[in-house]
Amino acid sequence: MRAAVVVAVGLVWVFAFGCSGKDGGEARAPAPVVDDSDDDNEPTETLIPPEEYDRVHLYFERKRNVITRCFTDAIEAGEIPSNAVKAFLSVTVTVVPGGKVTNINFTETAAGSALLERCARGHIESWVLPEVSQSFDYSHRYGFSKL
Repeated sequence: MRAAVVVAVGLVWVFAFGCSGKDGGEARAPAPVVDDSDDDNEPTETLIPPEEYDRVHLYFERKRNVITRCFTDAIEAGEIPSNAVKAFLSVTVTVVPGGKVTNINFTETAAGSALLERCARGHIESWVLPEVSQSFDYSHRYGFSKL
């Protein structure tokens, strides 16, 4: 029986002191993982929370009627043929904290209308977007079709 007690005390000692680190001090948190790879193609930016992206996307979707009005104005001004059945406008912006956008660029446009782009730019510059925690690039495509 005495041997069983000695073994039990030994096991308790091993688990109590043996698992606390090399020097018997306090347990330490694991060291952070360092990526030593030479792959420079990986982005260094952190991703924005999906909820923030969704709020910005929904905001741009809700403004569809405003941008559609710009399309109608361009047709009425004769910059877009009145028989144009379908057209689109793709905009890329940088969304920044504070609800603003910077770097407004029109990456694609099937309409080819300067008036459409000027009108859309004027509206987008005036929008107050939902608050975001960090800047990020965002693209949105508006499609237009004649009824």
